[in-house]
Amino acid sequence: LACLLLVAAETALPTNDLRLSALYNPDLFEGEIRGFEPGDRNVSPYTQMRWQNIEIPYVIDRTPATQQALILSAMNNYHIYTCLRFKPRTTERNYIKIFSGQGCYSYVGMINRGEQPLSLGPGC
Repeated sequence: LACLLLVAAETALPTNDLRLSALYNPDLFEGEIRGFEPGDRNVSPYTQMRWQNIEIPYVIDRTPATQQALILSAMNNYHIYTCLRFKPRTTERNYIKIFSGQGCYSYVGMINRGEQPLSLGPGC
């Protein structure tokens, strides 16, 4: 999920050191990942944190059509180049909620608490 933060790589800030970027959050692992500590080595060592059937239900919260199109295009690239599949949420308990928050961040894997935030703030 953190990879979705690369949705608009073309609009990334022209800096070599992400720590100098306004998008870097020093309270998160590598500035953008929630739920992991610096000593963690595996993306998700726990099988219960994996999305079932490789499908990730999602909702996109109040986002302009142009940004929604960019997000959907990035998801389509995941469909082409990986085994991950994003699908609009219907009745699934666990899902990601993509929204324009303060900065860029997400949990890695499924946190199994219902709605799971994925922030794509300005500049992500």
